[in-house]
Amino acid sequence: STAWAFAKAGRGSDDLWTLVGAAAQRQCHLFRAQNVSNTLYAWALAKRPDGDALLEALANEIPKRKDELCAQDVANMAWAYATLGFTVASDETQYLKKRHQDNDRRAPWIAKAFSDLAEAGLPLLRKFNSQNLANVAWAFAKAGCKHEAFLGAVAREAEPRLNEFKAQEVSNLTYAFAKLGVADAHQFLYQRVALHASRHLETFGGQDCSNVLWSFATSDIPAMAFFKDAAAYLARKMRARERTHARPRRHLSPRGISTSSAA
Repeated sequence: STAWAFAKAGRGSDDLWTLVGAAAQRQCHLFRAQNVSNTLYAWALAKRPDGDALLEALANEIPKRKDELCAQDVANMAWAYATLGFTVASDETQYLKKRHQDNDRRAPWIAKAFSDLAEAGLPLLRKFNSQNLANVAWAFAKAGCKHEAFLGAVAREAEPRLNEFKAQEVSNLTYAFAKLGVADAHQFLYQRVALHASRHLETFGGQDCSNVLWSFATSDIPAMAFFKDAAAYLARKMRARERTHARPRRHLSPRGISTSSAA
């Protein structure tokens, strides 16, 4: 709770975080599942570049607390490890073929941590809300973890519930599968996304729309009707931007223009 409070407030010196981390590491075997989740979430929210020993100790608690974990715990912990920059070393993962980035962190235990989260999350997926589903998919993609059984279950759970998803959640979901190079195995989801996005384009920000287009294009999944509708929608946004010479939040950014053009 102390770590979460300081992270939420954006406060705390390095010395304080070191003391909190050391205390949490000593006592984490006494934590309940939510305490493990909250501590991880706080560390990520505070963007702490240290504390690997604590983060490993918390990862070791995941399988021990599997029966206590709720959907929010699983989503938060996956998000936390991914946000902290941890990646799973795997030659099979296209995401990890890039050069290391500044926040890229490797650890021999992180692959098991994501595997444990997947195993804990599988029986809970029906209790995941749309944000949980989108966040956990994004986290596994960010970490480069291709857990096929879990990701397939996430896709099957999300597909009939797309009407619950906000535009950014749809964007994150499709982007995640495309980033991992597994979108082709889940075309049923993408075809439903194409119909859903075409019907709700006015709720999509320019970047969200561009990300979804990129996901289809990079995965070679045909969706001509959606591309036609999206092109008309993005053209209206760009014309509106030119008229106002401003960049309201829902207008297309330079990055969005570039992404849409590439798609």
